[in-house]
Amino acid sequence: MKLGREFYVVRNMIELLFWEFERGRRPSELVKQGFPKSTVYYAYKRWLQMKSTGLPPLKVFISHSVSDLNLVIRMHDVFSAAGLTVYVAELNPLASKKVEDVIRDSDFFVAFLTKNGQRLSWVNYEIGLAKGLNKPIIPLVEEGAELPPYLDEKEVLFFNREALDETLERVIDYLNNVRREKAQATFISALVALGLMAIVGVSLIGLLGLLASEKR
Repeated sequence: MKLGREFYVVRNMIELLFWEFERGRRPSELVKQGFPKSTVYYAYKRWLQMKSTGLPPLKVFISHSVSDLNLVIRMHDVFSAAGLTVYVAELNPLASKKVEDVIRDSDFFVAFLTKNGQRLSWVNYEIGLAKGLNKPIIPLVEEGAELPPYLDEKEVLFFNREALDETLERVIDYLNNVRREKAQATFISALVALGLMAIVGVSLIGLLGLLASEKR
């Protein structure tokens, strides 16, 4: 079976996009530049999967209105491609676990608030649980939506519905930086532990040598 010219064009474009991502370019920038949106985000998800290999896991709970499920599914897909473990109620049935237990088990809590939220009381309840459990909260608020009082003192990420991908890219960058810092901290802890083991080992060797000389 011969592969058509289109296959090689797409493959070369994906390789070019990988190179652009490595340079720090965001997918939304490349779409504005004229690259096909579907190809850009296909390449972006593949690139995220490669870049997340070896990073420590991170669990993210997304609280949202049922009316925003189509937007939340986009968020779920791109977060999952980045190697994050994402909980969305409609996509991950709770079974016997309680919401509080899932939030407690999460590393970050995303509050997704839009102008047409039909489930705001439930979102407020979940935010209350997250605050009570001292979970880091990332508020994603649509431009024009009423900002709840409990977010007045928090740094809020406002997004435009037509440019949601750009905001999600910023969140992924932030969460992946958190994961890199965790990996670095774990590595340093391991080095410190090895250093202490080496010191203990040298001390034991010295002690054994001293005991041996005394026996002579």
